[in-house]
Amino acid sequence: MAKITITLEDRREGNGKPSVAVDMTGVPTTNLGTPRQTEAVRIFNKLFDLVASEKMLGAIPACRWQPTTTTLH
Repeated sequence: MAKITITLEDRREGNGKPSVAVDMTGVPTTNLGTPRQTEAVRIFNKLFDLVASEKMLGAIPACRWQPTTTTLH
């Protein structure tokens, strides 16, 4: 059984950006030391890929999130 713990914390000092900690100490590994592909590891990898792709898309001016408007339709 793999247990992956993701901790998100707000910072009060410095630049104010949140900190992210990932604890994968309970994840079984292969003989080469890489995480064994359990369901939890696959979900973690997908989550990591989503965050990375969102960050890359946010860097493209045409794909940045636009502010919401107060126009009623």
